[in-house]
Parts: sequence; C-alpha cells; structure tokens
Amino acid sequence: MARIINVIRQPHLVSYKPFDASKYRCCTVCEYKVMIEDEYGSILVASELDDTTLGEFDIDEEVRMRNERDENADRYYIEHSRVDSERFDYFVNGEIDEGETPILAFGNVVNSLIMSRHPISRDLRERLRSVADGIEKLLDVEE
Repeated sequence: MARIINVIRQPHLVSYKPFDASKYRCCTVCEYKVMIEDEYGSILVASELDDTTLGEFDIDEEVRMRNERDENADRYYIEHSRVDSERFDYFVNGEIDEGETPILAFGNVVNSLIMSRHPISRDLRERLRSVADGIEKLLDVEE
C-alpha cells in the first residue's frame, strides 16, 4: 500500500498537456511536492498546484498514473532540466493551443519561470535580453 512520506512546500516549474491531442505542453508553477512511497518501496514525486488541490490529493490514482508513465494524462510533471529556447517556444505554443493570445502566452511562460525561479539556458537568456531591449525601444517611441 502506498503512503505519503512527505509534503514539501517548494514552488517549482511543471508542464502539462493542454488537451490530449495537443503536440505541445504548457507550463505553470506548482506550490507543493508530494513524496510518495509505493508498495514496492519506490519513491514517486507528485506536484500539487496549491492548498485546494493538495486537499483533494488521491494517492492511489497518483501512484497508478505515475507508474503508467503516461505524460499525456491530466497531471503535472516536474521540469528537471534548464529551459532552453526550444522548450520555451514549446511552452508558448502550448499556451496558444490552450487558447491564449500569443502575447499573453509569452507572458504566462515568462511569469512561470520567474515565480518558480527555474534555471534557463544561456541561449534563452540572450534571446530574452534581445526581446527586452526591443520592447524597451518600442515603449520609448512617443505617440
């Protein structure tokens, strides 16, 4: 029988499918990591969005889904590596797939990276600096 061995409040970046047929993933920040020991002694880590979803946590369902390793399911999956330009674009496209406008999709991904304090690659850092410089120049143009 599976059991929860710890719940850690640690904001972290996760990805999820906006819908099953999507070829992209979205990203967001989950507030909690739930450490689970399954019936075989393996440790699984689940992510929960906030206090509300943590209160509705179903350990048996989570263990079943994690053991199936089906990342197309309605679950959050922790992002373990640095986000590079390709992954960033993938997340923006996921947000657009979910119905956001391109500019809001871009902002959502940037905000998720900021809130989670997730590391980004050098190439993405340079790309975002270039975009930030362009935005500054655009905003300085008088009407």
